[in-house]
Amino acid sequence: MGILLGKLFENICVFDKKKEILFERINDQEFRTEFFAQVLKAFEGLTKHISDGDLSNIEWGDKLVSLKKKNDLVFLACSSSDVKESKVKEELDIISNRFFDIYS
Repeated sequence: MGILLGKLFENICVFDKKKEILFERINDQEFRTEFFAQVLKAFEGLTKHISDGDLSNIEWGDKLVSLKKKNDLVFLACSSSDVKESKVKEELDIISNRFFDIYS
């Protein structure tokens, strides 16, 4: 599954529409997938306003947490806050496409 993580992201999670974890790859021990799942449940409005293909970013300390919605799934990726949004979007597009190729 290393193919899904990409070189840009330290952590990546995929949630279904109920915000249950479908896939996770965590390299940063401070990152807690369950915490983000609960945040997504609590802020349901956040993901409702993300259209398919759109990207939202949240800065969390020195991390950039990016959310992308595609086909009712939410892809959450964590990278350095120094990374440009265009690069994050490009990498998340690649990862989400690979995810659907592997888990059609």
